[in-house]
Amino acid sequence: MSVKAASLKGRIPDAALSFIDQKLTEHKVRLLITRTRKSKSGDYRAPYQQLGHRISVNGTLNQYAFLIVLLHELAHLEVWNKHRNKVLPHGVEWQRMFTELAKPLMNATIFPDDLLDELTLFFQRPPASSAGALHLARALKKYDKNAEEITLLEEIPMGSHFMLPDGRVFVKELKQRTRFKCFCLNNKRYYLVSPVAEVIHRSAMA
Repeated sequence: MSVKAASLKGRIPDAALSFIDQKLTEHKVRLLITRTRKSKSGDYRAPYQQLGHRISVNGTLNQYAFLIVLLHELAHLEVWNKHRNKVLPHGVEWQRMFTELAKPLMNATIFPDDLLDELTLFFQRPPASSAGALHLARALKKYDKNAEEITLLEEIPMGSHFMLPDGRVFVKELKQRTRFKCFCLNNKRYYLVSPVAEVIHRSAMA
C-alpha cells in the first residue's frame, strides 16, 4: 500500500483503497486532506509550472461522502488530461467520466444498499453539486458520526431563527425551487440556503 493509500485508511471503505491508490499513483496526484470548508467539499487543480495534479477533500466527511467527492475530483483530472480547458467543468464529458470512474465501486462491498439505490439514480446524470442531488445528500448524512445530533434546515419550521456553522444567524423564509430564501440578521441580506444545510435551531441557540 502506498503512502497516499495509507493516509486514506479509515477515510474511505477498505474495499475501495486499491482502486483509489491506483488512480492517485497513476496520475501522481498530490492529495490534501483539509479541515472543514464552508463553500465546498473538494477541489481539483490542474498542473501549473512545477506543480502536478492536486486534489483536496474535506477530512470531516464520512467515508462514503469522502469517496464520492474524491471520485468527483478525479473525474475533473481525467477530463483535464483529455480535453484541457476546452470543455465545460461539469459538462457531459465530466458526467461520463465521473460515472465511468464510479462503476467499479458500485457494489455492496463498498456501499450499503440504501446508498447504492441513491447512487444508481445519481449517476444517471451526475449534478455539479449536492444542490442537484438532495436525496443522495440526505442519505449520506445518515452515516455521519453525529447523525442523530444533526439538524437540517428543511427540518425546522418556517419563520425559525437558525445559525450556520460560520456564526451567521438567519430567518427561514419561503422555498424557491431547491433552496430556501433566508434573511441574514447579521448583514440584513437574503441568501438561498440548501435544505440539507446543517443548522443550529433557535431552541438550541438559547
